[in-house]
Amino acid sequence: MGKVKGARLLNERPGWLGLSIWDLAVVGYTLIISNAILRTFDLELISFVIAGIVFLILLQIRLKSRPKTIRDYLRSKLGSKVIS
Repeated sequence: MGKVKGARLLNERPGWLGLSIWDLAVVGYTLIISNAILRTFDLELISFVIAGIVFLILLQIRLKSRPKTIRDYLRSKLGSKVIS
C-alpha cells in the first residue's frame, strides 16, 4: 500500500521560491549568454541586471500559475481510490 501524502505537501511548489531547476537553468544561461555578448562592449555587469530581470519575470509567472496542474489531474483520475 502506498504512502498517503497530505494536500499541503502535494500542492507545494518544488524548488527554490517556486522555481524549478529548469527555471534556474534559464536564468543561468541568460547570465552566461548576456555576459558573453556584453563583454565586447565592456558592459559585463549589466548581464547581472538582465539575469535578475529574467529571474523576476519567471518568479511572477510561477507565482501566478500553478505548475504541474495536468499531472495532478491525471493522477487523481488514474490513481487508486483506496482510502486508508
